[in-house]
Amino acid sequence: MSRTPFLDESGDDHEAARRTAATPSRQRGWAVATAIFVAVILIGAVWWAMAPGADTVAVDPEPSSTTSTPSPVSSGPLPTEWGRVRPQTALSGQNRLTLSGIAWDGERFLAVGTDSLGERLNGVVLESRGGVEWEEIARVPDTSLHDITVGESRLVAVGTRKFMPIALQSTDGVVWESTTLPFTPGPDDRIGQADTVTASRSGFVAGGSVQATGDEPAQSPVVWRSTDGSAWTAADDAVFVTGVEATVNDILVADDTVFAAGLVSEEPGASVPVVWVSSPDMGWQRIDLPLAEGAVGFAGVSGIDRGPSGWVAVGFAPGSTGRIGAVWVSSDGKVWELLGGPGDVFVGSTPNSATHIHAVSAFGEGYVAVGSTFERPRVRHVFWSSPNGRDWRRFDLEDPDGGLPASSAHAVAPNPAVVAVAGAAFDIAGDLAQGAVWLGPPPPTVTASVPIVPAEPTPSEQVSGVTVDPDRAVQATQL
Repeated sequence: MSRTPFLDESGDDHEAARRTAATPSRQRGWAVATAIFVAVILIGAVWWAMAPGADTVAVDPEPSSTTSTPSPVSSGPLPTEWGRVRPQTALSGQNRLTLSGIAWDGERFLAVGTDSLGERLNGVVLESRGGVEWEEIARVPDTSLHDITVGESRLVAVGTRKFMPIALQSTDGVVWESTTLPFTPGPDDRIGQADTVTASRSGFVAGGSVQATGDEPAQSPVVWRSTDGSAWTAADDAVFVTGVEATVNDILVADDTVFAAGLVSEEPGASVPVVWVSSPDMGWQRIDLPLAEGAVGFAGVSGIDRGPSGWVAVGFAPGSTGRIGAVWVSSDGKVWELLGGPGDVFVGSTPNSATHIHAVSAFGEGYVAVGSTFERPRVRHVFWSSPNGRDWRRFDLEDPDGGLPASSAHAVAPNPAVVAVAGAAFDIAGDLAQGAVWLGPPPPTVTASVPIVPAEPTPSEQVSGVTVDPDRAVQATQL
C-alpha cells in the first residue's frame, strides 16, 4: 500500500516518527494525524508479528504501589522556566526510544513510549516519583504504546500491535493485560491504531483511526468506550463514516460529554480541524473549527483540555510563513474561536519555520501547551503558558548541554508542584533517539534550559496582538 498523499505532501516530524514506528510506511492514512513538517526523521520499521488478543506481561519482580486517584492540580503559578532532566539509562532505550504519553497517578509520573531495535518494537512504561529519576518498570514485546491515563483503580494504555489497535490495563504499572480493540461492523480486512485514552467517571474512552486495506482505503476516526479498561465497544455512528481520511488525536471527557479532537481531509492538499462531541442525551455531532479567512492547507487539532477559563484546543494550521501552531478557545466545547488576527494565527509562527502544538493541559488557573518548531536543519521543543487560554507566552528552549540536534515534546502532565513533559531527542540523521523529559519549573537538580529569542516577524508577517517580549518570550493577546 502506498503512503498517504498527506504524508507525501507534508513529510514527518518526530511525532510522525513514533507513529511510523507503530505502523509501517506502506500504510496509508496514519500520517494524517501528525504529518505536519518537512521530513526530518523517519523510523522505517516492519511490525514484528504477534497474535492479537489478551495477554499478560510482567517485568519488574517488585511491583510499585497500587495506582491511586489523581491529586487535584496545583493552583500555583505557571512555569516561567523549563529544564530537561539529565540523560539516564531508563530514557536511553536500546536504539530509538520515543515517549508519547505521560500521566500523574497521585504519587508518581508514568510515561509510555516505543523502543525500537532493528525491526522489533517494544512498548515501554517508565515511572518517576518526582520527574527527575526515571525507571523502566515494564516492557511490552512487539507493541507500540502511544498514551496512558489513570482511573480510580487502574491504569490504561493504548497503542498498536500487528496493525491492530490495543488497550492495556494494569493495577500497578508493572503487570499489564492487553486486549485488541473491536471495530464497528464492516469489512473484515481492516487495520487500526489507538492513539489516545482518558479516564472518565464511568470508565475510559479511547480514540484513534481505522482503515480498510484495499487499493483506495478510506481512513475513519473511531472512539472506543470501556467501564473497566478490559472490555471495549466502538462507537457506531454515521458521523464517523467519513469516506475520506480522518483521525482522532485526543480525547476529553467533561461532565459526561466526550470531546474527540482530530482532523478530516476531504480533498487533496488540505484538511480541517474537527471536534466530535457526544453527550448522554444526544448522538455524536461533528464540529469543524474555524481557520483564518482565506487559509488553505493542512490543519488539525492535536490536543484538547478544559480548565477554569473554558475549553482550549491546540494543533496546527496554514499560515503565510508555512505551517503554524494554532489555538482555539470555547466556553462550552461546541462553539469555537480561533485566536490571532489577520495573517498568521496565534504565536505559532516564526519566519522560515513550521510549528506544531502537540498537547495542552490545564494547570492551576491556567494552561500549559507543548510542541515543536522545525527550522532547517533542526527541530527544537517549544513551550507555551497562559493564565486564561487567551493570553499566551511562548518559550523556545535550548538544552543546557547543547543536546541533540533535534528534539520534540509530545505530551504533558501536571502534578501539584511541577509540570512534566514527555517527548524525544534525535540526532540529526534520525538514527538515534532518546526519551526526553522536561520539568517546569525545574527542581534544583535540573539545569534550566536556555531560552531562544525567536526572530521577530516582518511587518507583513506580524500578527495583530503578537509582540516579541523583551524577557525572551513571545506574548500573544487576543484583541
